[in-house]
Amino acid sequence: MLAFVLLGLVIRLLWLGGKSLWLDEVFSLRTAQLGQKLLWTGQRDIYYPPLFYLLLEAWSGVGKSEFILRLPVAVFGAACVLLVYALATELADSKVALSVAGLVAFSPLLVWYSQELRSYSILAALSLASTWSCVRLLKRPSWAWWMASVLFMSAALYLHYFAALLVLLQATIAIVLLADRRTNWLRIGTWLTAPLAVILAYWPWLKTPAFSELIRSAPSTYNNLLSLAGERFNITLNLPVIVRLVLVAGIALTVVGGLTLYFITRRVTLTHALESLRKQRWLSFAACLLFIVLLALSVYPRGYSLKRQVVFLWPFALMVFAWLWPWGGKDQRLLVVVLGFSLIASLINVLVIPKDQWRETVDQLGERYQQGDLVVIEPNYLTIPFDYYDRRHLPRLGVPFGDTKPVGEVLCHHPRVWLVLHRVDRDPQARLEEWLGQRATRLDVADYYGIQVELFQVSSPCAVGG
Repeated sequence: MLAFVLLGLVIRLLWLGGKSLWLDEVFSLRTAQLGQKLLWTGQRDIYYPPLFYLLLEAWSGVGKSEFILRLPVAVFGAACVLLVYALATELADSKVALSVAGLVAFSPLLVWYSQELRSYSILAALSLASTWSCVRLLKRPSWAWWMASVLFMSAALYLHYFAALLVLLQATIAIVLLADRRTNWLRIGTWLTAPLAVILAYWPWLKTPAFSELIRSAPSTYNNLLSLAGERFNITLNLPVIVRLVLVAGIALTVVGGLTLYFITRRVTLTHALESLRKQRWLSFAACLLFIVLLALSVYPRGYSLKRQVVFLWPFALMVFAWLWPWGGKDQRLLVVVLGFSLIASLINVLVIPKDQWRETVDQLGERYQQGDLVVIEPNYLTIPFDYYDRRHLPRLGVPFGDTKPVGEVLCHHPRVWLVLHRVDRDPQARLEEWLGQRATRLDVADYYGIQVELFQVSSPCAVGG
């Protein structure tokens, strides 16, 4: 287990500072540097609670390099290996715990977010610590574990709103332990007082202007998500579809509840039933194929908006795979195979797949910049990482998608224009590129990972600037 912890830490530290900070990382750093007042009033970021920004504000005083800034996140990611081992020991046995420790140590998804200056790796560690203390409280109640459960859950909620899903996860674990006769109703009643204490600890944040602003903007955000789902996946969430989803969820809950009552009222324990299921060879091989598919998707450099939201639940999913391939069991060969694939995929994530190369882009542009040039950045929010790495303070202009008016207003004064575009978040109609192409000559195009830079020469700026 200690070997897995050390290897997990080494992988997460590998080339930790070799990649430049991308948009969200720089945004986090800038938000933390603005001070606590803007966090509590909701004037900067209303979509995340303040804990990560408070931690980042304190840590950023230690150093400014990418390695130093990301170091705590990497350490929390390595701590997940130890925490998941402790949790799996309580829920299963040491063989399963050792298996899941290896899977978490080499997981490319967890390694990737352990090298990103965001809250997701810390949230994964707090989620495991909260669930571990919850299980200890359900099995061996004490004031120490009750306080630990409240502390870790409160910290997770102050870190990310999605931590509320842990209540459902832990409630499911409580039902499983009850069905397996490893807890009783009295202990569950003791555990239920912990979420009540968490609500009291979280109440001050619920009364802040920042949370009120989140609630106020929720309908527009919800509509934007529905539109995005419709465009990306051709899904229309109307009333009939919602009714079907509710019915499916109701049927699933009924089945789970019925099985739970069966195990509670019968002498057959849940552990005995699950062991019978694990002996089915087809299940191990089917799970192995599923694991390889998920592994490939976790390395595929797309879908980060979804991946980052579910990454804190991934260690719990890996526990299921570890239960199927326990260390030292007859399925250990499958475990060795998936561990090998995980390690290779993690190294690919670390060494091959870069983040948006803003550091390289700005450095190269600064070397080629000439007096009188103008840097035009589309879309305008990409000025955040550009300004972070721009030590020369180059004249630049950020514009929304396809907005040519501000460019035309200043083109008289700048015979050469550097157009900086994001290769993914860009105007699908390329209106600004087309507009510049009609008024100027494209001299050069340079590609960096995630970023494209085009140089335009305007022969008579004032004549074509309108």
